[in-house]
Amino acid sequence: MARPQPNGHDMGVPPFGPEEMQDKLDQSARARDPSRPMSPYNSVDVLLLQWEEDDLKVDDEVTKLDRIFAARCNFTTQRWKIPSIYPEDQLIHRILNFRKGKTADDLLILFYGGHAGGDPQECIWAANKTKESPELNWHNVQNTLLGCPADVLLILDCCFATLAARNNGVGANWFLGASAKESLATGVSRDSFTSALTREIDRCAHQYWTRSVTFTVQSIHHGLVLWDRDLVYTPNLLRLTDHECHPTELTPLLHPRKRPQIQNTTTDPPEQTVPYPTSPPLHLKTSFTMPSNNASNHTSDRSPSRPLDSHHRILELSQGETQTLRVTGLPLSAGKVDVILWFENRLNRGSLVSKIGPLTESPLRRGMKEMAITFSGAALAKQAATIKDLDFQAKAGSYPRNITIDDHFNGLTCVFSSTKAPDKHPSVDIVLVHGVYGHPINSFACHYNNPASEFMWPCDAFAKALEGVGIYPRIMTFGWDADAWLDPSKGIPHACDDLVQALKERSPKFQRPLFFVGHGVGGLLVKQTVNEIINFRFSIQQFQNPVKGCFFFAVPNQAKGIDDGYARMLANMRSALKEGSRPDESLIRALRSRNRAVASFSEEFDTIRQEYDVKCLTFNGNRKTAGCTIVPSNQSTLTGGSDAAYHFDVDYRDVVRLPKGERDLEAVLSTLCVVMLKKLAQSEPNQPESSQTTFKARPPDKEKVYGKLKRYDTAFLVDDSDSMFGGRWETAKKVLADIAAIAVKYDRNGVDIRFFNADLDDDERLNLNSAEKVMKLFDNVEPEGPTPTADVLEIELKNYIFKYKRNRNTKSLNLIVLTDGEPDSDQQVADVIAKYAKLLEELEAPPLQVGIQFVQIGADKAASEFLRSLDDDLQEKYKLDRDMVDTVPWVGGDQTRLYEKILLGGILKRLDHE
Repeated sequence: MARPQPNGHDMGVPPFGPEEMQDKLDQSARARDPSRPMSPYNSVDVLLLQWEEDDLKVDDEVTKLDRIFAARCNFTTQRWKIPSIYPEDQLIHRILNFRKGKTADDLLILFYGGHAGGDPQECIWAANKTKESPELNWHNVQNTLLGCPADVLLILDCCFATLAARNNGVGANWFLGASAKESLATGVSRDSFTSALTREIDRCAHQYWTRSVTFTVQSIHHGLVLWDRDLVYTPNLLRLTDHECHPTELTPLLHPRKRPQIQNTTTDPPEQTVPYPTSPPLHLKTSFTMPSNNASNHTSDRSPSRPLDSHHRILELSQGETQTLRVTGLPLSAGKVDVILWFENRLNRGSLVSKIGPLTESPLRRGMKEMAITFSGAALAKQAATIKDLDFQAKAGSYPRNITIDDHFNGLTCVFSSTKAPDKHPSVDIVLVHGVYGHPINSFACHYNNPASEFMWPCDAFAKALEGVGIYPRIMTFGWDADAWLDPSKGIPHACDDLVQALKERSPKFQRPLFFVGHGVGGLLVKQTVNEIINFRFSIQQFQNPVKGCFFFAVPNQAKGIDDGYARMLANMRSALKEGSRPDESLIRALRSRNRAVASFSEEFDTIRQEYDVKCLTFNGNRKTAGCTIVPSNQSTLTGGSDAAYHFDVDYRDVVRLPKGERDLEAVLSTLCVVMLKKLAQSEPNQPESSQTTFKARPPDKEKVYGKLKRYDTAFLVDDSDSMFGGRWETAKKVLADIAAIAVKYDRNGVDIRFFNADLDDDERLNLNSAEKVMKLFDNVEPEGPTPTADVLEIELKNYIFKYKRNRNTKSLNLIVLTDGEPDSDQQVADVIAKYAKLLEELEAPPLQVGIQFVQIGADKAASEFLRSLDDDLQEKYKLDRDMVDTVPWVGGDQTRLYEKILLGGILKRLDHE
């Protein structure tokens, strides 16, 4: 069967320019047939992708396809070359801009020509065939495109193309691929898929303009299969939605559309709202000038001297000027309208409310609701806060309730809850935590343009941006006594207990992923909270889905190499924010006790974020406050490097206010959306109560879990007293054999062993590089003698302190004590540990320089009580700043978790609490 031919010219290169051809075709079409069928779409946009480092030379083919879409179909086309640096992150951002503002009346077409393959289960795109080729996983990107309300057509010319076809989206989404998931694709030539596709679209467009015949993607597929004998592999057409939908209609648009300039660089087209960055980030691309590889030294390209436009008035919102109040104690029958009418009646006026938050069940008052309500002005809010008659009656004849109105927001308050999800329930929880001299609402809000209008970016901008990319958030803010961090007379604040308890109250129906936003010392509270949540991940259903990300704004994240670094930053906050001056040395000395505490839980957090892949971004302001840089740039990034670090030309307060319309707001929103999309790409959706599906905590990578041992010298202290004879000795042998086999893999110098009574030469017991050598020594020892626990600890700790004094770079020490019972002297053991803990404090050693893990063999009750007191009471009894001791009984059961606690419990504080 002969293939129908178009009107004679080479369809690959139109004889007219794009604009001229559009005019000629449209004019002639209207003249011949005023009733010509129209496309069902208001607009059709095409994004054509190829690699910057393309070795297939697809540029000419893509150019011809571009011309056909633009000139023959009147579609708006855009060209973009995928960059080699962080291609996946940049493509997500590019697609976010591509789909911006599209509705169900629009069509988006994405075309990709290039390499793919390398994984039978994933769709991996690559720039070239080398092992070092830049690559991206399309499955991590796909939801960004298919999650928009517009119809989507995905066209791939690559090997194993059908691997990309995964059901998703709400519109009529279709996939047209060059080959099946087991098939290769033809390279650049006349018989390539792209060349055939160009010819087929041109043929169908010609039929439309000359004979008014409409066509769909199904028509194109049929034409490729039936007419194009040059094709080597059979193209695949698949529907990407679970529901029935019509094939994507590709009928040309009748009205010409302005065609944007073709882009062949990694920057976005000029018409995009958000300018694209020009320098590479640490791990992702966003919508503003990115940090260099040395992120801590990078500054936004926004000029410090650039004045705001006169109509961009940004006014500070003080704690006393809040427009938002919290109403608690509302009956379950109350609705939002009831609350608004109640305030209007009490204040005897209308139009009181600017916005109203969700009505949620109060975590503190069961059977009652609470809500946040924003008034039209601070004066109205002040009036509302002083209402005396607080009896609330939801419905006529209902029982009146006494409600509470406050502006302090202590505890956890929901300020936004999305209702746009398909199941009407939010899919992710975001918790905001303010810093010192802050406020749960005002710290994240400002007045923009209108002094009477309160703009809180997490609710008024961030939530809407997330909904636009298919993430449906619930946003909560946490009120707490942050100022206690700056009071030397108070202990270390432990508000994390309150926050963890509040988060435990989340409905177990939904194990929502958690993200945190922390400002200043609020970021320190976030770290403490994440540490605790990970501790509870196996026992509390709401914490089975680990924390996904933490976003830190002007948080003191590290102080390595800086004397009293954390104390200095805390003193900066107190002096600059409260007194408007620089801190003096006496205040820094008074806050010195904070150094070790912050270093301790920060070190634990750094370990956790790497083990559990918690995405962490840091944002900081470069401007001084009262002549003082509160958190220096190099101390706002995380130890070991943040996933990305950004710096703006604002001060400590404004870095977390993000005034509406400013470039910083667009930058941060774009960044956070990209990060959250990626982190949630592999997460399961929230499940309704009736579902049997539950989240499972991701098992940590053992290399990451035990990798901490590389920083420690591990030494085993084995109780070989009389009481260990028999079954306990056999148990000790099994435990030692298993944990020694793990420990020797991570201690390059080999592990050490010392027995309580058996006298071995140092060359026999030190630097043992295999479990077999350890057990050979064990087998030559018979349990006999007393239990001199204190003496053995004294020898080990004294030797270590001697080495540490001579060389501060000495590896940390991990002591693991296997014993069955009480020592000869309980008090002496506690005294020895306290003595060397204080010596380490005097030497200003890191909090986890030495860890001691006691493993109880047997179940002697007196021994259990003694070991418990070492773990729980020692620090308080001796007024120690560091916690060096952990204890664990050998109980069998889940030995994987037990071995992890034995080897790491003394040096990893999150395991100390399990």
